[in-house]
Amino acid sequence: MWVKGEYYDSLGPVETIARGALGASARPWPFDRLDWLKAAAAGLDAPPLIVRARSEGVDGWLMLAPTGRGRFRTLGADHAHRTAPIFTGPADGMHRRRLLRAIATRLRGAALGVTEIALGPLDRADAGEVARAFSRCGWVVAARALPPRWRSETAGHSFDDYWDARSQSLRTRIERAAARAPLDLEVSTVLSPALWDELAQLTPEADGPFHHFAAAESAAGTLRLAVARCGDTPIAAQLWTVSHGMAVAHLLAQSRAHKALSPGAQLAATMVRYLTNVDHVDAIEWVPGHGWCAEWAEQAVPRVALRLLNPRRAAAWPATALALMSGGLTSSLVRRPALD
Repeated sequence: MWVKGEYYDSLGPVETIARGALGASARPWPFDRLDWLKAAAAGLDAPPLIVRARSEGVDGWLMLAPTGRGRFRTLGADHAHRTAPIFTGPADGMHRRRLLRAIATRLRGAALGVTEIALGPLDRADAGEVARAFSRCGWVVAARALPPRWRSETAGHSFDDYWDARSQSLRTRIERAAARAPLDLEVSTVLSPALWDELAQLTPEADGPFHHFAAAESAAGTLRLAVARCGDTPIAAQLWTVSHGMAVAHLLAQSRAHKALSPGAQLAATMVRYLTNVDHVDAIEWVPGHGWCAEWAEQAVPRVALRLLNPRRAAAWPATALALMSGGLTSSLVRRPALD
């Protein structure tokens, strides 16, 4: 199987080559899409490093952002529920393995001067696939566990079905809060300057790439932006997207001064009602790292961060030695398939 590879320092050639394969219609996860990657790249101080390997009509992409001399991380990792190398075309397991090895081999060469790559968050299966490929190509790979992502399967379920499955304590808390202080709860599918200003009042994360991303999702009809108000004052806001039957929470914010009113929880219930009864989504992805999401979801999906160290680079030797001594290597992830 022949494999060729190329490097780019911008996403322009990627858009030309992909021909829509990284658009919303082709990618269920928003974090794999060109709009998300463009928004992330716009905030970089230096050009990204885009690595492409191609074989038999299948492309493998690894999108990286520089973090220092010879050091890179996953492009668009901030606020992403999951990231992974991106494949376009009919990629089976054999194609994926060989394309990943080609990428690992090229990144290890002297021309690019790559010392270290931080990849993640990755689902465990994706982490294992990457770890096997890079380990086989001479990289030292260390892994650490990340907080899980929380998921609810809602195919064929109404909001009443979903709500009946929640704990009595959660339902009682929200019902009491709603009775004590009725709020104005709004879910919008269109981004407006006024709505974005309300979100920005509640979280600094509304600045930067999220605004570009939200504008693109609004234009595509996949944005769900919710605001809870006490009188005229916004006290909670949430940014979601919906596509391919999956709802993804991106930002959840509430006013600390109004925490006693549980505005975030009231707004979450309103949003889930909309997602299940109006959008009829098959799955709901909550924001990772929020322990309280366990009350709202049934599945905790393990996630992993990988640290890839290039032993050909002297700058990687101290970190490599530390990884070896600390036992943080990926022996549990690196299991080669029978046919490799």
